[in-house]
Amino acid sequence: MFEHDERNSFLQETAGGLKGYVKRLFMARTVNEFFEGVPYRAEQELGWNRATLKKGLHELRSGFECVDGCRGMT
Repeated sequence: MFEHDERNSFLQETAGGLKGYVKRLFMARTVNEFFEGVPYRAEQELGWNRATLKKGLHELRSGFECVDGCRGMT
């Protein structure tokens, strides 16, 4: 289907067109499908933020959307 570089370019461009929760879910599904569920590998290959990947994987597993921008209760 795609060569390695073409695949990465496609994934980066697709993620670039998304925002928030939808973007994190796409990224999490990509990590599971192409990087054996290992965020570090996607970080190295695609330049994606590992913290964002972990948040997306958590959202994917739990089925709940995390609120963007919240840092905790004061």
